[in-house]
Amino acid sequence: MNADKASFGKYAAGQTSISIDAVAAIAKSAGDKIMEIYNAPNFEEKIKDPKADGSPLTMADLAANDIICSGLRKLYPGIPIISEEIKNADYATRKNWAYFWCIDPLDGTKEFIKRNDEFTVNIGLCKAIGGGAAGGEPVLGVVYCPALSPPVMYKGVKGDGPPVKEECDAVGSKAGYDSFKTISPRVFRESDPNLVVVASKSHNSPETEAFVAKYKTPRRVSKGSS
Repeated sequence: MNADKASFGKYAAGQTSISIDAVAAIAKSAGDKIMEIYNAPNFEEKIKDPKADGSPLTMADLAANDIICSGLRKLYPGIPIISEEIKNADYATRKNWAYFWCIDPLDGTKEFIKRNDEFTVNIGLCKAIGGGAAGGEPVLGVVYCPALSPPVMYKGVKGDGPPVKEECDAVGSKAGYDSFKTISPRVFRESDPNLVVVASKSHNSPETEAFVAKYKTPRRVSKGSS
């Protein structure tokens, strides 16, 4: 069933009912815009100056951010947003939030520039510390992979069982919870040998190497984004 027609796929953020399918539709719209720029003949002209921290910035980051922020504000105006691409509220304000959206409109910008398809659109709803003793955790979210063939949408809602994976070009419209595949992590102990460790393809560091070294004969997989 589609989440808009049932309690499954919904989350109550205070008095606001959040639909996971509505959030997924926003992510898909942002992904569509990213792919329009990705496939443009003047792709190189879409890359802008680096951010203050030296990380890259493209027109796709900004365009996707605008789509996501405007979409969330239209549907859920009472929930504030934290994003890499906007000026965020100071801590004195944030500490009183009950819920907030945490978004990365283009996770894997370096991979986008390299044109290796390993980038995603990430939108998460977090229950803030100000939301009570049980706060400080994500409660709903989507990760959209627009460059895969077919595109893939991951959805998760706390309390609704395992997250789901949808493979459909129509994600956000015809596709809903009637076309999902549930996904669950394997049960393991940190002392187990041959664990798979997923690490960043473009942001390796001594801290990452030290973390991986803790495990017995790990198998390392490098990915460009979530």
